[in-house]
Amino acid sequence: GSRSAAVPHCAAATFLQHPDCDPAQFCLFLGRLLPRLTRISSLGVLGLKSLNHNSAPSGYGIAALALLASWVVLCAPWLFGDVSIPYDAKAHFQAQVQFLANALHSGQSPFWNPHVFAGSPQIADPQSLILSPAVLVALIDPTPSFQLVDGFTFGLLALGGLSILMLFRDRGWHPAGAIVAALGFAFGASAAWRIQHIGQVQSFAFFAIAL
Repeated sequence: GSRSAAVPHCAAATFLQHPDCDPAQFCLFLGRLLPRLTRISSLGVLGLKSLNHNSAPSGYGIAALALLASWVVLCAPWLFGDVSIPYDAKAHFQAQVQFLANALHSGQSPFWNPHVFAGSPQIADPQSLILSPAVLVALIDPTPSFQLVDGFTFGLLALGGLSILMLFRDRGWHPAGAIVAALGFAFGASAAWRIQHIGQVQSFAFFAIAL
């Protein structure tokens, strides 16, 4: 099939099809990966020795590196543009980001969208992404690509996973458990199932940060 660069940004209902985009396969891969990470960490391969409450922070540097390395491996097909997050991520949110980018870079107001029916008050729509970090994507690029918006979405999951690591660190819990919890949070049920909804992914990540 065509790569994302060959698909017009305005074709909001068009997205790339690839087996890697199947959430069921994604969760199956994660389910097979997590027990292996737990066994490896228990053997000390990652340098995560048995820790008490006071020594717990000592293994969290390696834990963070392990989490980020796992994030790169799991997100690589989307980060490198081989596949794209489908469905509402393109049919709705890509269009919202593109409208916001067009308005900001052309000097128009992003608060009113004249292209929806007789006009739509974007400022009153929580899914318009105006009052969210997604506005940074629109500011960076006047024509945000599928790859850029997907990268932003997965970046939110990385922040959420790192926040779970910090929660474990603050509680003095073992960093091996933190890796498993962070990967489960960033790529497990809610994240995998709602990855197409950028607004919900933002709320999901902010919840972890607030913890």
